[in-house]
Amino acid sequence: MQRMLSPKEVQKIFGCSRNKTYQIIETKGFPRIKVGKQYYIPENDLEKWVEKNKGNDIRL
Repeated sequence: MQRMLSPKEVQKIFGCSRNKTYQIIETKGFPRIKVGKQYYIPENDLEKWVEKNKGNDIRL
């Protein structure tokens, strides 16, 4: 099983604010799993998403 990241870990990776991180996580196509009110982001899927979206503008 791949490692799951918390939104706080994604925030540190992207270097953006908490609010901006949640806007990104809630973007259509972003790899996330929601359990109750908590989001989990599969690390390998996040890496693939970043590679796929390099050079693209992400509409928030």
